[in-house]
Amino acid sequence: MRRAVPVLLLLAALATAAPNPASLLRPLSIQELTRLSNVVIRGRVVSVRTISSNGGRMPVTLAEIEILEVLGGDLPPRRHLLVTQPGGVANGIELDYAGRPIFTPGEETVLFLQRRAAGRFIPVGLAQGKYNVGPAGTGNHRVLLRDLHGAAFAGPAQEAPPATLDELRARVSAVPGNVSGGRP
Repeated sequence: MRRAVPVLLLLAALATAAPNPASLLRPLSIQELTRLSNVVIRGRVVSVRTISSNGGRMPVTLAEIEILEVLGGDLPPRRHLLVTQPGGVANGIELDYAGRPIFTPGEETVLFLQRRAAGRFIPVGLAQGKYNVGPAGTGNHRVLLRDLHGAAFAGPAQEAPPATLDELRARVSAVPGNVSGGRP
């Protein structure tokens, strides 16, 4: 019985230990996210699939997004765009990391995006550049939800994240030099 006590203490310590995040992100303000983005959109995830890249050694997730509204930036008229990012499962290889934005078909989301190729974009700041749009809260304002997928920040946030879609729209449109959009 004397050996059981140290084992129980070790198990208790392991159970209460905080996970060690693989991604340590510098917190980005809405102004920084907007300035680093080519376009900021509100959209709906149409489909998500993972393909193999780099000779079958690297899973890459492709999320097709239906554009509902352009909140900022410059985007030629189109109804859909493709968000690409490393990660997912393909050919028996899984790649996951803290801070990777997760896309689910049917979800409504706001994305801060950098252009990579014709019609292809990546999220700015990993999961920091993705907000899910939730149901109406108080006063009939659409709420924003954020899933940082286990990422931690290397320092305190510069500002509180926006709580509603209207607040996010106002912050994005207030960024100097932002080309406000509208409907696609």
